[in-house]
Amino acid sequence: MKLSSIHNSSVIKLASLLVVVMCSANVFAFEQDDDRALRPFFETKFDKSGLSIHVPARPEWHFSTTSGQEVSRVELRTPINYYPAAVIQISRDTRYGSSSEDLADVALAAMNSIRDASVAPSLDTIGDLKPITTGEINGYFDQYVMSTDEGSFDMKALVGVFPSGHLVTVLVSTSEGQIEHIDHMVSKILRNVKEL
Repeated sequence: MKLSSIHNSSVIKLASLLVVVMCSANVFAFEQDDDRALRPFFETKFDKSGLSIHVPARPEWHFSTTSGQEVSRVELRTPINYYPAAVIQISRDTRYGSSSEDLADVALAAMNSIRDASVAPSLDTIGDLKPITTGEINGYFDQYVMSTDEGSFDMKALVGVFPSGHLVTVLVSTSEGQIEHIDHMVSKILRNVKEL
């Protein structure tokens, strides 16, 4: 079903669902050159989640999955003593398809729901989002700082679509001021995320 046929209230509900499914970590994705030595990754196929993800292998990152009939999530975590510590959640929703026009509205609503859950200021317009294409994902991303009793965290959120039109949301989090140190790994992972 195309999102253009869904009422505005449904777009807000979808954005809220995206937050509930993924709002325990964080997001992002930049296409950028990386002059560092190549680090090994291993392709892992998460059949129940319908995703193929290249997971860092040295040191090996930890991963877990949460799979539902329509929404599934893969969570990657840096190993103990890795600097900086980070969490990446990649969620796929097969209930809806999206056109480019619809995606901007969905992304803005989802980002504001994520920011609201993080007690961060809302975005005013779609123009506040940054467009991104990385690997098979086309969408928008947002970056902000979240403060909690446990500290402050850099947050990046990406809402996009696969070529199939299925929605994908990525959340990345790390300690405040450390996002630039993890960006190159997030970029490599997201460039290789595919649907099975």
